[in-house]
Amino acid sequence: MSIARQHVRLLLIEDSPDDALLIREFLSEARQTRFEVEHVELLSAALERVSWGGIDAVLLDLQLPDSRGLDTFRRVQSADRALPIVVLSGFEDETTALTAVQEGAQDYLVKGQVRTPELEKTLLYAVERKRTSRDLAERNAELQKAIEAAEAANRAKSAFLASMSHEIRTPMNAIIGMTEYVLETELTPQQREYLKIVEESAESLLSLINDILDFSKVEAGKLQLEEVEFSLRDSIGCTLKSLAVQAHRKGLELISDVPAQVPDRVLGDPTRLRQVLVNLVGNAIKFTSGGEVLVRVNPEAWCGDELLLRVTVTDTGIGIPEDKQSRLFQPFEQVDNSMARKFGGTGLGLAISSRIVELLGGRIWLESRPGQGSTFHFTMRIRLVDSVAAPFPLEESGLSGKSVLLVEDNATNRDTLTEMLRSWNMRVTAVDCPSAALAALDRRGEAAETIDLALIDAGLPGSDGFALSEAIHARQAPRVEHIVVLLTSSNRSSDIERCERLGVDAYLMKPVNQSELFDTLAGVLKCAVIEAAGEAPLITTSEPTGLKILLAEDSLYNQKLAVSLLERRGHTVTVAGNGAEAVALVQSQSFDLVLMDVQMPEVDGMEATRLIREGERASGRRVPIVAMTAQAMKGDRERCLESGMDDYLSKPVRAAQLYGMIASVLSRSAAAGLPGEEPAAERPNAKSSGLPAVAPIESDGGSLAWSKALAAVDGDSNLLTELAGAFLEESPRLLRDIEGAILRTDAPLLNRAAHTIKGGLRMFGADAAYNLACRLEVLGREGRVAGAGAPFADLKLTLKDVHRELTEFVEKHPLSHSR
Repeated sequence: MSIARQHVRLLLIEDSPDDALLIREFLSEARQTRFEVEHVELLSAALERVSWGGIDAVLLDLQLPDSRGLDTFRRVQSADRALPIVVLSGFEDETTALTAVQEGAQDYLVKGQVRTPELEKTLLYAVERKRTSRDLAERNAELQKAIEAAEAANRAKSAFLASMSHEIRTPMNAIIGMTEYVLETELTPQQREYLKIVEESAESLLSLINDILDFSKVEAGKLQLEEVEFSLRDSIGCTLKSLAVQAHRKGLELISDVPAQVPDRVLGDPTRLRQVLVNLVGNAIKFTSGGEVLVRVNPEAWCGDELLLRVTVTDTGIGIPEDKQSRLFQPFEQVDNSMARKFGGTGLGLAISSRIVELLGGRIWLESRPGQGSTFHFTMRIRLVDSVAAPFPLEESGLSGKSVLLVEDNATNRDTLTEMLRSWNMRVTAVDCPSAALAALDRRGEAAETIDLALIDAGLPGSDGFALSEAIHARQAPRVEHIVVLLTSSNRSSDIERCERLGVDAYLMKPVNQSELFDTLAGVLKCAVIEAAGEAPLITTSEPTGLKILLAEDSLYNQKLAVSLLERRGHTVTVAGNGAEAVALVQSQSFDLVLMDVQMPEVDGMEATRLIREGERASGRRVPIVAMTAQAMKGDRERCLESGMDDYLSKPVRAAQLYGMIASVLSRSAAAGLPGEEPAAERPNAKSSGLPAVAPIESDGGSLAWSKALAAVDGDSNLLTELAGAFLEESPRLLRDIEGAILRTDAPLLNRAAHTIKGGLRMFGADAAYNLACRLEVLGREGRVAGAGAPFADLKLTLKDVHRELTEFVEKHPLSHSR
């Protein structure tokens, strides 16, 4: 039986007739292949023949009458890149042979060494290799098309899921909102029970839809990151505060550890950081029945102008078997199927967190052993804000050198708080129980030493922190100047009442936010200095008083805050509701200073400043103008100065910053000899009665940071109540403005309304709502109103909790009218 011989059409390019004849004879003797040979002697003829096609391989002599050397090979190769070429030469040349093969020749043969078997084998191999290569390329092309089609289908699926999730989410928000509204009306017990079931089911469904929406956005490539300035410590602290209730309900310690070397003011996406933290910490709380959950932040490495941060979330929970760990970051996965029923959840949280971390320029991984807990790590890239002040101004705080007795039974929390306090140059004695605390005080008494401040955990084992505080008041009062109690959110109302009955100086809700702790301790010690003096602090001649000040501000809330702070220093304040009014007032009256909001209706602060400066050219007078704005991004200060302003004050306005800025601006104007009105005579005690008594106000584990808000108003709880009432009065109108802007596609109104509402949110530490308002402001500024629906719906829901807490605060702290 005969085997079919393979047919190869060969182009022989050879100028020697004798060599060509010999090669033909060799090829005719081939046993496995039938060669159909076409012969040409010139390169030009070879190129023409190649252009016709139908050639399987080329056998090429490099030395031709019209071309010599490797250029001959290169020209034939360029005529048809897919054509296999075997080079034929009359002499051995290793360099030429190597170069030819490197550039794509299938082989290099020497004429005197060629026989039939070698020639047949070489040509056949060249043809088969090219065919295989071509087939592989075709298959790869088909595979690539299939991959692209699959990816396109996946993107289309994800886009559909994202769109549908968003469309479902909108009516779900309405269902929840209307259910809450009806629950506030008079209902029968049965109706209330049914509606509660509707509310809980709707919240559960909304949580599921939110997970699907976020996951679909990631898969469809539509999840966008923002870069805004924010406080890293406050963002982490507020996130943990929002999870404290569920942690404390299970008896868990929720601890935050952000060392002093970690920067505070950074540029990044706080919303996505919060999302990852909520997922990881929420899971840790869910799968931990006793012990603690610790969130620790450390700088990992510098990458150019970026800092790589590592965040770890460690729990003492059930742990995860090693063979299950690789599945955790896959969508819809649980450690085992029973967990979805036992603990709830979609199995999407870690998959979403993994994708978000990748977008943040980091990675996520875990370490875990069954029964020994788990540690989840993730890294993220952030940029530092240029020329920022230290997060904790020690020189002004009065904390440096003060002695602290820390009583905390949880070792991790005790170590974390000790490190925190020592980073502020405080002298710390840390103990784990009331008996050890009393023994430490006895030793102090023997040495005739006192403790400036005792920081006591309320939930101590055996005799709790309240009993210890009472014992200190009864037996150790001369040795302890002040007491601050750390509370959990589990028995918030009764614990606060106990603190007030015992007369402790302040209390804080755990987990302890570093900024809140710093502000609280500084406030307690500052008040002590004032009380010890036995009189109100005098205003020195270095701080101007009795000034006539124009405040240009459209927000009722911001007006009340600024006017109250200014009048406490004896200043007379005139308020303008927009830039046009401000210009008219400056032209008709004389002022010592103008405080100018930047974003206002009709005429904004920048344009108003330009108009005021143009009018001053004729009079030769110049009034100092200071910008007051929530815009705090790089370049904002420069733009304010370019418009003619003298300085820049970012919101929320802090009392000390405001007073310091006024003194600084006016002293610079006086030093420069700028003409202006003579300030009113200084009145050292005009409308200034010093700091009011500070009620022990602190966060209740919700979304607000009362300690920070109280510090912002110089410890005036009466003013804080007034501001809370102003925000409750103003925010519904601003929400209506935002909603109207979205319906009418009015980008400037969206920008302005969101900008205004975020000032109060930042002042009260409502970070979640503040970040949503920032997103809406950016969408308005960039003209992308179409994307504002979802964040606005989130803002309305988040503001319900804010309004509830503000209302409770106003009811508990009515205005005294004694100012």
